Amino acid sequence: MSRVEPIDNAATPAPRVRATVAVLTFHRPEQIQETVRQLHAQALASPRWCEVDVLVVDNDPKGSGCEAVESLSRGGVRCVIEPTPGIAAGRNRALDECVRAGRDVILFMDDDGRPADSWVVSMLKRWRKTKAAAVTGWVDTHYLGEPSEWVLAGGFFSRTRFEDGSERPAAASNNLLLDLHQVGPLRFAPSLGLSGGEDTLFTRMLVERGGRIVFARDAVVVDQVALERVTRRWVLARQLSHGNTSGLVEMYLRPGLPARAKVLVGGAGRMVVGSAKGSLGRLRRDLAADARGWRLAARGTGMALAGLGLVWNEYARPSGSRRRLARAPRIGAGALTSGLTLPEEPAGEAGASAAGAQGGASRLLPGGKTPGTSRCRGGGGGWGIRTPEGLHPTRFPSVRHRPLGESSRRHTRLRAGTCNGTGIYRNGASQGQPDQV
Repeated sequence: MSRVEPIDNAATPAPRVRATVAVLTFHRPEQIQETVRQLHAQALASPRWCEVDVLVVDNDPKGSGCEAVESLSRGGVRCVIEPTPGIAAGRNRALDECVRAGRDVILFMDDDGRPADSWVVSMLKRWRKTKAAAVTGWVDTHYLGEPSEWVLAGGFFSRTRFEDGSERPAAASNNLLLDLHQVGPLRFAPSLGLSGGEDTLFTRMLVERGGRIVFARDAVVVDQVALERVTRRWVLARQLSHGNTSGLVEMYLRPGLPARAKVLVGGAGRMVVGSAKGSLGRLRRDLAADARGWRLAARGTGMALAGLGLVWNEYARPSGSRRRLARAPRIGAGALTSGLTLPEEPAGEAGASAAGAQGGASRLLPGGKTPGTSRCRGGGGGWGIRTPEGLHPTRFPSVRHRPLGESSRRHTRLRAGTCNGTGIYRNGASQGQPDQV
């Protein structure tokens, strides 16, 4: 039995926690209506120490989702239209709306999900107790149509329910709470908006920056799996997509030929092993071995495609110009901006003025690079990045970093100085060489 922690409703901390539940929707008016009804009921039942509202981000430029939501006439529920296609654009819009409204936390779920009883409170309780940067919960499955025995044997919709309070290295956004103060200007990568995986990249970078993701076992969202999603073709295509995005994310975080080779070889190996296991299982009439083998092979195929520089756009729209299988941006060549923004890091002694003068956040490229900037190394234990606004200290997220001020071969301390037009960091008589962008 999972642990249940009591809430002291008698003591009301000041100020109250301001939380927003954000749901993205696209051409699902009936589903978003039911989801909003249930979320609104939980918002009204929230304890006195928190204030909860509901935000719907409609990715349909015509506003079909907003029309459905507004017809409910619920107080504390609002809807905005995000015309830019893609999941990442919708999630970034939700983050920006919450930041502008002065919210403390945001809770994400999908429009085809249903919150279990006390989902909102369970997520907030876990965050309130741990003060983690993110909280994730379990996603259960409800089939709207009877799946085949092959799909059930393959465990395509099975998700692990981890230990309550355990820390996770990454999380999906269909059951996710984010502490907006710890997230800061970090954003989802628009380049992954049609392929998926933007939530994995986001949460992994959050952990790279020192944030913690904890698991709330009692915070359950029920995924409503439509009939068209329980076919063999659909589930294998989904596994291919997952393998593709996992490979791309790995190369974004660890740019270079070694990472690409690892993804390519790993994908090819899974294809071979999975195909062999699936074929053998079919010959032996072992349904589980058959399904799980082809599941592994499909995931390996996606990884191999990523290693070959191809992206599978699972969410490409029929009327759009993006193809399902397309050329991925060149990793490490500065061709793809991830849409992620630089965190405002403490600058230390002399670098504080440079950090304080930063007028806006810079977008990061894979590996922590930004367009039109150079990373400069001085001498000691941190990284600096030159933008048009000046030199700013940062711990770039493509490596496991040490704290600022702690020397290592890859991290050097920023001191007073400037980074000239060539990207060379100057500090009195000493100067460091910038990394290539």
